[in-house]
Amino acid sequence: MKSKLKVLIILTLFASGLKAQSPIPSDTSLFYSYSTTTWNKDAIQRIADVGKLWGTIKYFHPEMLKGNIDPDELILNNVDELLKEPSKQNFIITIDKMLNMLHDPNSKIMQNPDLSAKPGLPPLLNAKPLSKEIRLIQAPQNLFSKAYNIDSCFTPSVLKSNKFIVDLRNANQNNDLGLKQYQNLVQPLIAGIIDHTLVLPTHRTAYYHAMLRQDFPDDLDVIPASDRNGDPNYWYQERFGLKNTSQGAYLLANNKQQFKGKRFCFIVNQYADANTLKALLALKNRNQCYLIFDGAMPDYLLGDYYTMQLSDGISLKIR
Repeated sequence: MKSKLKVLIILTLFASGLKAQSPIPSDTSLFYSYSTTTWNKDAIQRIADVGKLWGTIKYFHPEMLKGNIDPDELILNNVDELLKEPSKQNFIITIDKMLNMLHDPNSKIMQNPDLSAKPGLPPLLNAKPLSKEIRLIQAPQNLFSKAYNIDSCFTPSVLKSNKFIVDLRNANQNNDLGLKQYQNLVQPLIAGIIDHTLVLPTHRTAYYHAMLRQDFPDDLDVIPASDRNGDPNYWYQERFGLKNTSQGAYLLANNKQQFKGKRFCFIVNQYADANTLKALLALKNRNQCYLIFDGAMPDYLLGDYYTMQLSDGISLKIR
């Protein structure tokens, strides 16, 4: 049965380009009675799209490299109802079942966004004292369209406080202003807080079926680094998923006396610059700040994504 269904799914990848196709056989009979109503072009394309989704998950989703799921079960456990009745409803049900097997809430059918919904940011009340010791610093990215920097925020009178809530939330995505917010405020502030080099979160990758994969530990390198020179077998590490590489960045300390003994809490949302989020996550990992996310984290903190456009106007996001 396993081989039969695998062959059938592969055949359906080519089905959309053919005009007079026989119906897809089930596990109980060789052929259904042909019906142009049931087995029309749209129905065959849905099955072809399930095959494309299966291939994308098998070769690219992180869960596959962990070995927790048999890739064939993505098809075998979920496709029966679609083969019996290749309707739009069963197509969506099949996709949902396949994605649910991944236990990954970030790989999902994309919903149409509510364009009328906008983040509700508070009115700008910069450097407002919340108590005798706590002061609020609001510095959204639009402030940096002019000559605004760390000295504009942390004036001598503001620095009399010992605890700060720094609100970095933005109302939209703006790469230029977001970078200025990081360069003119976040980077020098963190450099002033730390007393030694801060290593930012890194991308780690491992090869799987000769393709780069992410987020796996260094012990995947089964051949020690000292033994790799001139070793022809090291190629097999790339081919069979055993090689690991990483890349990263760091932020140099510029410890400033005025920040010594101060405590910071940062508030961010999904429109924060990537550099800002990485630096703040690294600072929080050192227990040198508090960090609050308002709403969902942006996708780029959760991994790389591939967007698929399937039949019936369905879009998928696959991690």
